[in-house]
Amino acid sequence: MIDVKNRVPGLGAAGRVNFQTGSQSMTGIMTMADNPSEEGTPWNAQTARLLQADIRTYTASGSISAGDVVDISGSYASASGTPSQGIALAAAYSGRSVDVIFSGIAYAAWVSDGQRVDSPGVQGRGIADGVLAVTPEDMFCGFMQGIYTGDGSNYQTISLGVTPKLLLIGRGDWDNSDGLVFLARDGTTTNLLITAGGFVVRYTTEWTGVTNKAILPVVNASGVAYQYIAIY
Repeated sequence: MIDVKNRVPGLGAAGRVNFQTGSQSMTGIMTMADNPSEEGTPWNAQTARLLQADIRTYTASGSISAGDVVDISGSYASASGTPSQGIALAAAYSGRSVDVIFSGIAYAAWVSDGQRVDSPGVQGRGIADGVLAVTPEDMFCGFMQGIYTGDGSNYQTISLGVTPKLLLIGRGDWDNSDGLVFLARDGTTTNLLITAGGFVVRYTTEWTGVTNKAILPVVNASGVAYQYIAIY
């Protein structure tokens, strides 16, 4: 929870202020749903929004829960999530107004520190209790790196907890005669597939007329360690 102890005299309905949330601080443009009648009246950040964000108001088409990923069609928002374009900041019944965030930082009472809202089109992160940071599909949130061991199967799932936008894989010993693989989301390559929450690696072979030969790139050979970098 962000607590702003006193409204700054003369700030009015909007102004640039600094917020402190535990060890984190941020600067944003503050708007107030209900202006206090007296200068210096304490108020809670539930009446404020950090407009480092693209937030728009729509009419709910069907019931929407707080934190739902929503699809936008004209002036209506629905919780179909296909395609997922934004995140509902609050719940709304059908026909009622609902605020939808597409990018940036905003107050959201339902979000907790570290909470994720993941979808193919938009991603949200709780950067503090009650504070949501949102990035659209074409922006990067961060990266992960790690190691997995090939099992020689035709289908091994590597779970990351996020869906990569870009993926780079190579042997752990950097002997890349088997191929160094770079794949973007929605791209295709042999033996590698980006999936929701991670990726899949395969080991496949072809008959040469004499023996079975591994098909490049080799990303799941049994007992081989592979390094990956996933940008999400």
